[in-house]
Amino acid sequence: MDKLSVDIKLSKQGFLLSVTQNIDTQGISVIWGPSGSGKSLFLRSIAGFENAEGKIVNKQETLLDSQSNIDIKPYLRKIGYVAQESNLFPHLNVEQNLKFAYQRANQRLKNKHYDYQQVIKALNLEPLLQQSSISLSGGEKQRCAIAQSLLSYPELLLMDEPLSALDGERKQVILELIAEIPTKFHIPILYVTHSYEELLKLADNVLLIAKGKAEGYYSIDDFFAQNTNNSLIPTHQLCSLLKGTSSDKSSFNLSQIECSGQTLHIPKAVDHSRNIQLVIYAKDVSISLVKPVQSSILNLLDAEIVSIVDYSPASSLVTLKIGEQLLASLITKKSLAELGLETGQNVVAQIKTISFIR
Repeated sequence: MDKLSVDIKLSKQGFLLSVTQNIDTQGISVIWGPSGSGKSLFLRSIAGFENAEGKIVNKQETLLDSQSNIDIKPYLRKIGYVAQESNLFPHLNVEQNLKFAYQRANQRLKNKHYDYQQVIKALNLEPLLQQSSISLSGGEKQRCAIAQSLLSYPELLLMDEPLSALDGERKQVILELIAEIPTKFHIPILYVTHSYEELLKLADNVLLIAKGKAEGYYSIDDFFAQNTNNSLIPTHQLCSLLKGTSSDKSSFNLSQIECSGQTLHIPKAVDHSRNIQLVIYAKDVSISLVKPVQSSILNLLDAEIVSIVDYSPASSLVTLKIGEQLLASLITKKSLAELGLETGQNVVAQIKTISFIR
C-alpha cells in the first residue's frame, strides 16, 4: 500500500515540531490534538509552506530530502490545500475562480478520475457560478475552496480546520461532502482538527499530535478501543463504534441492523446489505443484569464485561464485549456497586440512543 512517509523537524518561534510517521494514503486521516500542538505546522510542512528539514515521500515521490538538497516547490507537489479561510480571488466570480484552477491543472496531469462538471455537481455549486466570490457566505466559500483544490487534481488533499468558522447545519452539510471525497474522487485527505465531533464523522485513521510530536497513529477501530481514557475527549463525547450490516427487514419506520449476531433498530432509512458504523456515546449505554420484560429501550445487547476503570470521582467506565466488538458504558459508581458488576460477568447493554451512522 502506498504511504505518505514523513520524517521532519522544524523550529519556529521557540516551538519544536519533530514528527516521524508513515500515513496511509487512503481515506481520511484526521490529525488530532489540542490547540497549539503543531498540527497546522505539520500540515504546512507537508505542503511545502514551511522550511522543515528532513524527508517527505508521497507515494514513492520525494518531496523533501534535506540531505540530497531536494525541496520541491509547493505548486509542484501535486497537493491540494484548503485552509480555514478560503483563498478565492475577490475580483473573479465563482466560475472564474474554479476555471482558473482547472485550466492550470489540465496540462500537467493526465490521469483524472473526474471532470469539471462532476466537481460542480458534487459540491452543489451550479447556482453560485455567476456570483461574486466576495458575496458568498462562509459555507459557500468553503465549498468553492474545496472545489478549487479538487480541480487542481491533487494526489493528496490537505485540509487545515476548514470548518472552524462554521456551525450548525452549514457545517454538517460540508462534513458530509468531505466524507465522500476519497470515494468519489479517489483522493486521500489529511484533515487537521481539534474538534472531536469532526474526528468522529470523518476519520478512517487518526494521528495524535501533542507538543510537536506524534503520539500515535491508529485505525479508527483501534483509536476507539485504546483511547477511551484520553483526557482530550470530552466526557459527553466519549463513545464507541459498532460495525453492522443493514437488513432488508424493517417495521415502524425503523431499519434493522445486524451487529455481531444481534439486532439493533435505528430510526433512519438505510440501504439494504450496506455495511455501516454506528457511533454510540458511552453516556447513552446503561447496564442491566437481565433483559427487561417491558421497556421503551429497543436496543438490548447481550454483553460481557471486560474491564471496569475509574473515570471520575462519581463515575466508572465499563467496557463491554459484544461478539468481537467493544462497547463503552459510562455509569455512576453507585450503580456499579448496587449491581455488583465485575469483569467476566454477562450482562445486558441497554442502548438508549444511537447518535449517528458513519
